Amino acid sequence: MLPRNVSLFYQSSLITLPWVGVGVVHYFFGRDVGGGLQVSWLLLAIATLVSFAKFRHSGPTGFQFSPLVKVLLFGSLLGVLVSALGMMIAPSLEPMGSAWARLLKQLLQLLIMLVFVLWPALWTHGVFRWQRTLDLLFLGLGFQLVYSFFQFTNYYFGLGWFGSLEVFFTSNPSILSGSEQLYLNNVMQDIPRLRGTMCEPLYLGNYLLMIWPFLLVWDKPRSSRLTIGVFMAALLILTWSRGAWLALLVQMFFWVILKLVINSRRRFGDRILFGPTLKVVFRSVLILMLGLVVVNLVSRDALSGRLLASFNNQDWSNLTRLYSMKAAWDAFMQSPVVGVGWGQYAFHFPLLVDSMGLQSQFSWPVVNNFYLKILCETGLVGFAVFIAFFLLLWVKVWRSVFRAPSGIKTTMVLPASLSVVGVWAQMMTFSQYNLPHIWVGLGLLLAAISQSDKNLPDREGCNK
Repeated sequence: MLPRNVSLFYQSSLITLPWVGVGVVHYFFGRDVGGGLQVSWLLLAIATLVSFAKFRHSGPTGFQFSPLVKVLLFGSLLGVLVSALGMMIAPSLEPMGSAWARLLKQLLQLLIMLVFVLWPALWTHGVFRWQRTLDLLFLGLGFQLVYSFFQFTNYYFGLGWFGSLEVFFTSNPSILSGSEQLYLNNVMQDIPRLRGTMCEPLYLGNYLLMIWPFLLVWDKPRSSRLTIGVFMAALLILTWSRGAWLALLVQMFFWVILKLVINSRRRFGDRILFGPTLKVVFRSVLILMLGLVVVNLVSRDALSGRLLASFNNQDWSNLTRLYSMKAAWDAFMQSPVVGVGWGQYAFHFPLLVDSMGLQSQFSWPVVNNFYLKILCETGLVGFAVFIAFFLLLWVKVWRSVFRAPSGIKTTMVLPASLSVVGVWAQMMTFSQYNLPHIWVGLGLLLAAISQSDKNLPDREGCNK
């Protein structure tokens, strides 16, 4: 049980999850040490420090980490620490002092992300806390919808006051601020790409993929949820993120499969429900497709051009990823067992990439595929830990769905798993892992699985 009166900071961090473009240190002091301290990081740090202080004062509280959480925590640390051997097996031209500093900084960043897993995993139990969590998540989403509306309006009509707001929400140097227009046929088109406060459209798309499945179980009128869902679909389309669109299709496929399997495996007359029926699934897909058609007509066939560009081997938005991924694979081949060291990819990139590929990256190269990043930087050891965790996770999801009683204990596992599927499917096209919503979604799935295995009270005070 987490201590009393500290969860206010955690709850506030849920609202500010997408404020990744705000660099707290950089905004107030004009410079940053390279970590890009975000608002939600600061709020969660306060909650965590106060929790530790109360633990020391009141003694142990009795909570225990689940086996899945232990595998995630200890496996992640093991993979990263073992990867330090890779800096010696496959050294770069970077001095060892800089390499070690980079590894330690990336290790600290990973620890912060693991804390974002632990809080929802430990805090979210019982109907009251689940619904409070969803209320806060959708409050944060509401701000993104409003902000993106003004972002769209500002692009065409120039809102003077909005420029100052954008400076604040893009003050984090660790999050790339770009892609303000649609890139098509190797030129920037006069079509805006909405980014919200997340600076990059693909990050906003990933955040939307994490949030929308919880609309199915949010305790609000159906008309309200449908309205929000329509606006979310429109915003997802206007990010113009092909990776997010593809991940949405994966989510939809996973949703249909779950519905079909669950409906065919009802046990002893139990009705294991997951929000709406399959009709709603297909209606959702139909609405999305109609929205895509409208956008395509209004934007002068930009949608079809954007999709066809995915198969263009001369499109620089594709080449950027291909060059970076090829360099990452070559780095993996240099040290396949333990990798080249966590966070060390950028130091190897100039040595391994094709000469044309040097033009494809920003000032700090990234792998553009999180799974390949793990393979490249931690080798087969780190990748094996990663695969083992997710295999155990999906085994627990399967057991929770088919063995737990109906009600919220089962219902929350399904949207949470759908959320994780969408988020992590899109991470095949980017590797910026310090976005806290990614890890909160994973923590919520762990919480749902844990709740499905226990008979917890249905209502609890929010600050207990």
